[in-house]
Order: sequence, then structure tokens, then C-alpha cells
Amino acid sequence: MTLGLKTPKKQAEATRRLLTRAELLDKRYKVVRDQSFVYFPLLEPPAFDEEFSGEIVDLDFPTAEASLSLKDYLSSKLPPNLIKHLPSSWDQIGNVIVVELNPLLEPYKSIIAEGILKSHSHIIAVFEKVSAVSGTTRIRKLKLLGGRDPNKVIHKEYGVQLVVQLHDTYFSPRLGFEHYQVGKMVNSGEKIVDLFTGVGAFPLHIATNVDSEIHAVDINPHAIACLEEAINLNKNRLKGKIHPICSDSRQWAAELKRPRIFDRVIMNHPSQSYDFLELVPKLLKPNGILHFYSFEPSGKWQWLPLLKLSKALKLYGRRINEVLRVRKVRVYSPRDLHISITVRIS
Repeated sequence: MTLGLKTPKKQAEATRRLLTRAELLDKRYKVVRDQSFVYFPLLEPPAFDEEFSGEIVDLDFPTAEASLSLKDYLSSKLPPNLIKHLPSSWDQIGNVIVVELNPLLEPYKSIIAEGILKSHSHIIAVFEKVSAVSGTTRIRKLKLLGGRDPNKVIHKEYGVQLVVQLHDTYFSPRLGFEHYQVGKMVNSGEKIVDLFTGVGAFPLHIATNVDSEIHAVDINPHAIACLEEAINLNKNRLKGKIHPICSDSRQWAAELKRPRIFDRVIMNHPSQSYDFLELVPKLLKPNGILHFYSFEPSGKWQWLPLLKLSKALKLYGRRINEVLRVRKVRVYSPRDLHISITVRIS
């Protein structure tokens, strides 16, 4: 199933133009029509406003000719029994594609990359994920399979330009809608800290949306350098002020002179967020908002993280006053989901 936008036929052409201009249309799939509606395959959901309208749906879109040409290209170059093991999706970051390949395809990696490049004219490089995200700087190893390695790319999310160093920072384009949604939740005048900011997607979306002050903390100097470059790229759009801070989150929090000064805390370190919850009482104002991210079992994601979070916060003298949102961000593994929880804390 693929994410899609359902819109009435009379609005279809205008919607297509808007999606194309916003670079949200997933051209790997065909547009679907019925008697009353048109369904557009999406790379990520649009920002609904006075221009965009419609309903987000999941649909089994037919494959477009561009993707078919990839299979056609490879059908004569791969054994027939391996065609079914070709990747059905991948991550596009700027003008590069990052894939995960079945081990059975090992002898054919360069041919597969060549096919992707030939069927996607705007792509300049194809990389393979060769490790999990690991280490204190949270990066994964990538191997160039085809094209030229740009090392650094510009990735666009809802008009926000993000700078990504491919080999020295971690970034997932699958979090684009989450970045956008959090940006829309913030009110003007808020003071926010993003404890594991990476290349700064959350701060940039927030600062683009409202006049606010965001402290963006990350231990990875390459990630902070990317954020600083992106601040300059987006300077004509920014309403808020971003403070990039290269530091360990615990060390930075320990050096704060005044406690509980933030209206909102963002903790998107899903593999270790529970380990950093002791920072919340020091940073967050009473009745402040916490955006908390974790990996949770797929069958328990709607209640288990709230239970764990509530118990953990009580150890630090805080409690959840209001649950504002619980959302499945993405599938992380066959058994686990990346979950977003937004709560108001006393």
C-alpha cells in the first residue's frame, strides 16, 4: 500500500500542479481514477491549507512506466528468479537514492544501480545501506553503487531546505510529515529545545512557521555544521531564531543556569529516549509539552509507550496531564514501529 491524496475530479488538475510544484508526487506509481475522485500517489502528505484539500488514503497504486522500465532493463541482466527480490521502495535524499538490497542480489549491485540511474534522470547517485545507525553521532555506513558521490546534498521538505552530509550525519526522509506537523503545533513566542536535532529538521520547520526561539543540540559536529548552513539557505523564510549547539545533551543541560525555561522539549532519539528522561524535569516548564519518540512493538504501540513514559516521569516528580497525540511515524522493522507521543506535563 502507498500513501495517496484523494481529491474530487473537478479539483484534480489544480491538485496535480500543486503536488508537482511541491515535489510531493510519487512518480513511481500511476494516478488512479474512479467515477468521482482522483487518487495521487504521494512521497509525503501535503501541507493542507487554502490551496491543498483532499483526504489522505492508503491505496495499492499500479506501478508507473518509469519503475517498469527499471524491471525491463534488469530482466535481461538478472536471473529471472531474482527479479522478485528487487527493492520495491527506497529513500530519496535530495538527488540521491539509498537502497537496501537482498543478499541474493550481491553480484548484481552495480547493474541494479545502473538501472535506477537510467530510469530516474534526476538522480546522480545510488547508495546501499551497509550498516545500522550506531554510535554517539548516530550515523550509518553507505556504499556507493553507481553515479558520483556528492557527499553533501540539499533535501527539500515542504519548501524547507535541509543540508545532509551523507556519510557523516543521519537523516531519514520518511520523517518529513512529522517534522512538518510538529512545526505547525508550535505557538508564537515559545522557547523550545530539540535535544537530538541531527541536521535540524524540527528547528527549521518550527522557525519557518512561527516567531520562536529554538535551541538545537547535537553531539555530532557535522550535523550542526549542516544546520548552520541550512539556516543561511532558509534565512529569508525564517521567522524564529535557531541556536545550533554542538554538545552532549546531558552536559549541555547540566550547564544551564536556569532550570525549567522551555515551553517544549523534543526528544527524537527513539533507541535511547527513555535513557534521557531525567533531563525533562530540568528543562521543561510546568504544563509544558514533550514530543517523545521511541521504537515500540507493533501490536502495543497505542498504549505501551504511554504507560512506560508515565511511569518513568513519575520517578522524576512529573506526570502527564494531557495526551495530545500518539502517532505511528513509520515502520522500523517487521516487529517494531517508530512512535511519536505528544503530551502535556505538569
